[in-house]
Amino acid sequence: MFGRVINILTDLGVNHSTPIVIILPNATESAGYRFRAQNASDGPAAKERLIAPASLIASERPIASKRSIASDRSIASKRLIRRRPRSIDAPRVAYRAVTFRAVAFLACAFLAAMPLRAESHFVILEGLGGESSYQARFSGYTDDLREVCEKTAGDESLVHVLSGDAARREAIEELFTQLAARSQPSDSIALFLIGHGTSDGRTYKFNIPGPDITATELRTLLDALPAERQLVAVTTSSSGASIDQLKSERRVVVAATRSGRERNAPVFPEYWVEALRDEAADADKNDAVTALEAFNYAEQKVKNFFEKEKRMATEHARLEGGFAASFTLARLEAAVEAAEDPAVRALMAEREEIEHRVNDLKLRKDSLAEEKYFDELEKLLVELARKQNEIDAATAKTSEP
Repeated sequence: MFGRVINILTDLGVNHSTPIVIILPNATESAGYRFRAQNASDGPAAKERLIAPASLIASERPIASKRSIASDRSIASKRLIRRRPRSIDAPRVAYRAVTFRAVAFLACAFLAAMPLRAESHFVILEGLGGESSYQARFSGYTDDLREVCEKTAGDESLVHVLSGDAARREAIEELFTQLAARSQPSDSIALFLIGHGTSDGRTYKFNIPGPDITATELRTLLDALPAERQLVAVTTSSSGASIDQLKSERRVVVAATRSGRERNAPVFPEYWVEALRDEAADADKNDAVTALEAFNYAEQKVKNFFEKEKRMATEHARLEGGFAASFTLARLEAAVEAAEDPAVRALMAEREEIEHRVNDLKLRKDSLAEEKYFDELEKLLVELARKQNEIDAATAKTSEP
């Protein structure tokens, strides 16, 4: 981080011999203070950048004259020049010459306090299979999901899998406790339930070793996470019974069945996992598969399955949640390769943020005047197109021999 700060200060024309002035804010201000670095190439004008909150200042410094400092840089670099304000109502501002290393230290403190880059966390819970054929099938789904999630997250430590005897209630609760401490509001969390589920008409239970875990208990664990964007995919039998307990304004819920009465082992999870790996699921051809795209793909595949088998459908998938269209679940191979470049990955994250804003705007459409809605939509779509152009240009550059 210190190296990053040095680069920032150098860009501003600051070096070890440059006189630097810190401007302390009025006691009533909360914006933090700024440093001003005189750069000969910029003439009398100086560049400013916010570097730290005012709380880092141990005590108030004597009042100084900005003009006197500007007129004599040699003096300003050695001592304070004081002059009382003309009025007690004037903002109290102090100028202090500091060393290059002092500014770099304060800038480091500011950068360290900045929020971290948003991360995508994935949790895969594989429950009991009962019969060996089911267990083998569920394990296959889990392995495929793990691979997809690790490529999408770009970091294996963001993908958490509990299966077999390890998928007990205590281990699940401990995992969510760790996630609550590690994640932040700007992060996203995707939870996948693979296995069998049951419902007594009131309560949904996910079958795991030891006491089963209920949808209500899962909701409590999810509610404790700071991440504002969450998704739960319940791909089990009777999973429709979990929706009412799990749904939330900050959560997308996908269920393999319409209600708890659809008790047959569903085929939905096979196509749900397939959707996260198949380019055909990427309806808008942006090398990413969202929750809505994966759901539409799997839902159609399920319908085709029952039609081909000439059987009455025993399952009907459901999706609840307003931002499914902007919740990225998987990045396809081209996007994964491009994201290996940190600069491209940052641009892709910015694109996803714009897509979130587009989706949020669509959700607010009924509350806005028609002209205002389309004006805002146009601005966002233009911004999105420009960001995509940046990604295309960066991707082309990195792919050159």
